[in-house]
Amino acid sequence: MMNFSTKITKRLCPYLKNTSVRQEAASSAYSLPEAMKQCPYVKELYSGFGTEPEGVSQSRICPAANIGMETTDSNEPKLFKMGLSEPICPCRDFNSQESTSCQSEDCLKEEETDTTLYDNKLDSSISQLKDEGRYREFINVERHTGNFPNATRRQPEKKSEVVVWCSNDYLGMGQHPKVLTAMHEAIDNSGAGSGGTRNIGGNTTYIESLEKEVAELHKKEKSVVFSSCYVANETALSTLPQILGPDTIYFSDAKNHASLIHGMRNGRCDRKVFRHNDVEHLEELLKDTDASRPKIIVFESVYSMCGTVGPIKEIVDLAEKYNALVFLDEVHAVGLYGPQGAGVSDLIDLNNERVIISGTLGKGFGVYGGYIAGKSNLMDVLRSHCPGFIFTTSLPPAVLAGAQASIATSETQVSKERIINNNTRTLLRKLIDSNLPVMKSDSHILPLFIGDPVLAKTASDMLLDEFSIYVQPINYPTVPKGEERLRISPSPVHTPQMLEDFSGAVKEVWTHLGLRLLDEYMQDPKMHGKFFEAPKPGKQIEIGENHLYTFMDNLVL
Repeated sequence: MMNFSTKITKRLCPYLKNTSVRQEAASSAYSLPEAMKQCPYVKELYSGFGTEPEGVSQSRICPAANIGMETTDSNEPKLFKMGLSEPICPCRDFNSQESTSCQSEDCLKEEETDTTLYDNKLDSSISQLKDEGRYREFINVERHTGNFPNATRRQPEKKSEVVVWCSNDYLGMGQHPKVLTAMHEAIDNSGAGSGGTRNIGGNTTYIESLEKEVAELHKKEKSVVFSSCYVANETALSTLPQILGPDTIYFSDAKNHASLIHGMRNGRCDRKVFRHNDVEHLEELLKDTDASRPKIIVFESVYSMCGTVGPIKEIVDLAEKYNALVFLDEVHAVGLYGPQGAGVSDLIDLNNERVIISGTLGKGFGVYGGYIAGKSNLMDVLRSHCPGFIFTTSLPPAVLAGAQASIATSETQVSKERIINNNTRTLLRKLIDSNLPVMKSDSHILPLFIGDPVLAKTASDMLLDEFSIYVQPINYPTVPKGEERLRISPSPVHTPQMLEDFSGAVKEVWTHLGLRLLDEYMQDPKMHGKFFEAPKPGKQIEIGENHLYTFMDNLVL
């Protein structure tokens, strides 16, 4: 491999620019001393870094010898003053003493060619996404206070009213009066921004109060608030192996979110992936791991694209058995489940000191930001070592105040859970009665399977343009190729008429596009167990014993 000095010389010297890297690497004679003997440019460039080689002849004059050089009394070469007496053509034969300029088309267009190289690669990347039907178009949808899930779609020439069906503001808390009041008061009191990082000027009463609120919510000793839960997950998981040691090993669910995956990868330690929600496979991997190694099991409570729920109790039991820590992502559960809205772990009344919880202040809480909650010594480590915490501006006071108000507004939590429960079941029944392929889910998320990126985008566009229904297509890399879908999230503010309109519109789009129906998939052995099955006449849909609503039905409230 070409060494550093060769790379620098090749970059600056027109002769070496046109020399094949492979040719250089293959030549055992090519070395820095040899180059200094042959080229005064190289000699002058590197003579300050060591002893000048003997026997350097001045009889061979390199036309490039003065390029980029500046006379100096210092031994350090000055490389950045580019004064040329004549244009240097990269196609020129520098072994020739003739001073002629090249008029080739490639040389005349050298500057254009250099920029085109980058443009071509950038344009090719976007073209590939468009060809595969994966190019993402962001729809301008403006929400209105007190009127969610209704919103205004804005286009260059017109605007229209739509109903939003894919929002992660699951409870509509982003428009709750108490949240908005708290945010207005914080702006009036402290202004817009935070003033900097937590260390410089961004630590406020608002953020300290919120961190205390989050810790109490999850019954943990402390919490640390981050700019988002993506940042929280990524920076925490990349930092922990630096503290626990390079022999740390992660055990990751196959369907973990990108923030978790990237964090583990950036931790630069071993990682073993277990099949989605497969506790037996996880234990096999734990058994095969040296008991003395630090171990962290990473998974989610509610998986956002398929709606499945992680086997939290079983995984925590394995963590106890094999002395591992647990990193539990509750992003799509906080605010929705449990007596205080602390997520699935709250719903099942699980509190274990070896469980680290990450969550969001968006989605169920309807505002913005992320956090991690756990033991106080771990929180101290994160705030002291995580780059994603140290080197970024802290959240504004208004956001922090709104998030705290949302968490504190928990007295109506149970009723909102019930409404989501009812709306989800009602819509699920309507979709299945229409013979539509709803993938099995254990939560409030209903994935409608399509299996093709172009058709998924077309279906989404038709629903928006023809029926004023906004639901975005989900494709790779969010889900595997061939598993494209529409992701539906019914909320407490979707009315019975909206549920009826949605199911009818989807049925029409499926028929128009000739998309496969539920009964067709049920005949495919490869799709066995993937979808909710149509119930027998007079029977309820079998949602499964692991479904959160099955658990909630058995609660004594």
